[in-house]
Amino acid sequence: MPTGEASGHDADALRVMTFNLPPAFARGPDRERTLAELVQREAPAVLSVQETWMKTRSASDDGGLFVSWPLRVLLEDSVGYALPRARPPETTIYRPVLGQVRLDSMRVHPLPPSGASDPRSRYTRTFFTWQGRPAVLYNVHLHTVGTRPWDLPGTAASLARWRTVLRTYRAGALHRADQARRIHRHIEQETRPVLLTGDFNSTPHQWAYRHLLQGLRAAGGGATFPAGWPLVQIDHVLVGPAWRVGSATVPGLDTTDFVSDHRPVVARVRWRDGYEE
Repeated sequence: MPTGEASGHDADALRVMTFNLPPAFARGPDRERTLAELVQREAPAVLSVQETWMKTRSASDDGGLFVSWPLRVLLEDSVGYALPRARPPETTIYRPVLGQVRLDSMRVHPLPPSGASDPRSRYTRTFFTWQGRPAVLYNVHLHTVGTRPWDLPGTAASLARWRTVLRTYRAGALHRADQARRIHRHIEQETRPVLLTGDFNSTPHQWAYRHLLQGLRAAGGGATFPAGWPLVQIDHVLVGPAWRVGSATVPGLDTTDFVSDHRPVVARVRWRDGYEE
C-alpha cells in the first residue's frame, strides 16, 4: 500500500502523478487490478486524473457523491486514496484530485467555450498542505485536438475531407489558446505555491503549452501518447518557483492490459532551498 512518500533519499519528495483515465476505456477485474497495481507501485502522494468524473450531491445530503469506475478503484481501502475534504456541492467534476496527503478543498472553474454549461470544459484547483506548508494544484484538460481523419465518415481521401480536418484542428487550437490564457491569468494571481498538471493536448512546442509555462518550470518525463506506442508528450507537470524538480518519469504500462490510451507522468518535487512564504 502506498505511503505517499518514498523511502531513502526520496523521503522528502512530493510524488505527483497526472493520468488521463477515460472511464469507458478499460473495465473489468483484470484492468482494475492493473490500475491499482500501477498506482501502488508509483505511490504518488497526489494523483490528478482527467476524463474520469465524480458527481457531488447537495450539502444537506451528507455531502454524498457518486464516482465513476476508475475513481472507485482508487478510493478503495486497499489502494488508499481520498478526495479533498471540502468539495463544491451539486456538480459534476471531470478533473478530480486524490491524495494521501491532506487535501483541504477543491474548487471548479469554467473554461471557454462552454464551461458555464458543460462540466467537461472546466478545471479544478485543489488546496492542500505539504510538510506544513499550503499549496494549490491546478488539474486541467485542454480542449481536444479536433476530428481525426480516421474518425470521419467514409474512407476516400478528398479535398472536402481535409478541409473538415483542418477546420476542426484550427478551432481546437484556438479553444486551447483561450483556455491557456484564462488559466495563466488565474495562476498569476495565486498567493500559494502552484503545481499545474493535466492533459494539455499540446506538446512542449505548441503555443498553449508555452503560454502556460510562463513563470513555471516543466518537470519533463517523456512521450505519453498514444499509450501503446508513445510518440508525443501531451500530459505534463509544471511547477512554480517555490518548487524544485527532483525527477520525472513516464511509467511503463502492460501492453496487454492498458487502462488508458495515455501514459501517466510521475514527478518528484521538493520545496526550493530557502523558500519561505
